[in-house]
Amino acid sequence: MKNHVECYPCLLKLAMEMGKIATDDEETHWKILQATLEEIGAVRKDRIPIAMGKEIQAIVRRLTNNPDPYGEIKKEYNQKAKELLPLLEAEIDRSDNRFLTALKIITIANIIDFMVLASDRFQFSEFLGAKLSSDFKGDIDPAAFIETIEKANSILYVTDNCGEIILDCHFINRFLTDKKVYLSVRGGPALNDATREDLDGISFHGRVEVMDTGDDSSGVIPETSGDAFNETYDTVDLVILKGQGNFEGIGVPKRENVYSLFIAKCPVIARHAGCELNDLVLTTPR
Repeated sequence: MKNHVECYPCLLKLAMEMGKIATDDEETHWKILQATLEEIGAVRKDRIPIAMGKEIQAIVRRLTNNPDPYGEIKKEYNQKAKELLPLLEAEIDRSDNRFLTALKIITIANIIDFMVLASDRFQFSEFLGAKLSSDFKGDIDPAAFIETIEKANSILYVTDNCGEIILDCHFINRFLTDKKVYLSVRGGPALNDATREDLDGISFHGRVEVMDTGDDSSGVIPETSGDAFNETYDTVDLVILKGQGNFEGIGVPKRENVYSLFIAKCPVIARHAGCELNDLVLTTPR
């Protein structure tokens, strides 16, 4: 997905919010503002927004000397998500279609995003109650998607945010136990996205292999991802991409059986996916 006019104010907001999390020093905030304006001043319509976001995050980390500004927030979100697991287990167990309900829950979990919930740190329970009865939007029939998962022997599961990843891991451990699952996180700190360090203390079934994208972009960009990631992407039976960033970055897949699951939190992405804000989306990237 290429840049849109609406992306630029969002990128500036990203820089300032990340800067305020990284440091309380107001002079540094002004330096971040100046450097970000210079970075986004050379408007290029062909740039992927998350690629620009990667550069802006690098500016903030450099000027604040803070390699992972969201580190403590990520721990908080993971802990709160763990506390929700009994509630979510009960929700799945009383469902007539447990697999579909679990898919909805891990998609709804994509709302656990500091850029969205910054004003009220953790609203997942309320959002779950409002959205669990909603249908998926997008070009993929959920029943057909479930059937494709059941037929697959190997799956690349590309994660997104902390907090959300706790529910992803629970889903993998409950519903994908007979699959070889490559669980991919980011290759370095990127907003509140999960990295290898954020998986500490999480157990998996014996056929799960943790890997990373080889890149610290807030989404998968094949051109900047590592060789190991790209090889896995090309050879597994099925790819599941969680979150808007992965949907945005992957482009039009050059292979079959690539699926995106996310909450439409951005109006530009919602238009691109053909849905409304806050919809549960199950679609092929485009």
